[in-house]
Amino acid sequence: MGRAKKDPNAPKRPQTAFFLFAADNRADAKKCLPEGSRVSEVAKKLGVMWKEVDAKTKEKYQSQAEENKAKYAEEMEAYRNSQAVTANDSE
Repeated sequence: MGRAKKDPNAPKRPQTAFFLFAADNRADAKKCLPEGSRVSEVAKKLGVMWKEVDAKTKEKYQSQAEENKAKYAEEMEAYRNSQAVTANDSE
């Protein structure tokens, strides 16, 4: 039994505050590591950087993540409603 197929029209889930931070700081993390570092090493470096970042910067990313989450909730509600309408039309 495999995974259920995801509808390509469904809204994409929002990124967390850490992933938003990681996207913005991945290049800096790579600079601190030797050439050819593995993805896991870069991820560990980003985790250390996240722990050391000041509260004001973290709040910026957390706020952005909350905004994205609220937007996703709205998009998902509209998507679910459109699915319900489509299901009712086919009956």
